[in-house]
Amino acid sequence: MRLAPTDSAIERAIWRVLTLGLSAACIFPIFRVQYLPIQDLPQHLAAIRVLHDFDDPVLRFSQFFELQLLRTQYLTVYFATHLLAYVLDLELAIRLVIAVVLLSVPWSLAALLRALGKDQRFALLAFPLAYNAHFLLGFLNFIAAIGLMLYGLTLAVQLREREQARVSTTRHAVLLGAVALACFYSHVVPFALLGLGVGLIALERDLRAVVRRLVPLVPCAIAAALWLETSAAGQATLAAAQGAGAS
Repeated sequence: MRLAPTDSAIERAIWRVLTLGLSAACIFPIFRVQYLPIQDLPQHLAAIRVLHDFDDPVLRFSQFFELQLLRTQYLTVYFATHLLAYVLDLELAIRLVIAVVLLSVPWSLAALLRALGKDQRFALLAFPLAYNAHFLLGFLNFIAAIGLMLYGLTLAVQLREREQARVSTTRHAVLLGAVALACFYSHVVPFALLGLGVGLIALERDLRAVVRRLVPLVPCAIAAALWLETSAAGQATLAAAQGAGAS
């Protein structure tokens, strides 16, 4: 059953307050508890500490580690925390990033529903799913990629609509390219779904229009090609794909 559209200012205010309240309740535990029950969090913190203090002469990480940033897929969460750590304690920085990651899914889903002309209140149903098995295991990059995937699809829909209305699409195209690149450097599975979705949204009889809508994916396509060619995980992904194709 589809909810009725929200027409009045009072109804919009109620749903806005409800969304903000659920958002606050969703992230409250992240800042309330001393130890977050996230299995891979120590590993994430260790990796970000090495990235953040790589050239520190006291810690001497550069003597034991080598940075290979383009050969990993987990840059988005790590790099965001790394930047925040310049002004915040590292643990507080990653708590802020985790909070954004949790909120990214319902908020991006609401944006996608709105872009499709659907009732965005259905996105409220995503809040109870925030604390799931992926979160407890520490798959923060995967959850971040889901939010980026949903927002990327939103931008693809808006890009098509603006192009059909013959208004400027530059801002949306650039933003879609950045979001798609961030999605790739979060997790390959949601990124693949984003690429498939953008391709389907771009389809129409005018081939030139299709190409224009796919151009924002060029940077992430190059990044994906480099990853497949140079990283062990990329080689394993290619081997699995070839094995699946052979069977």
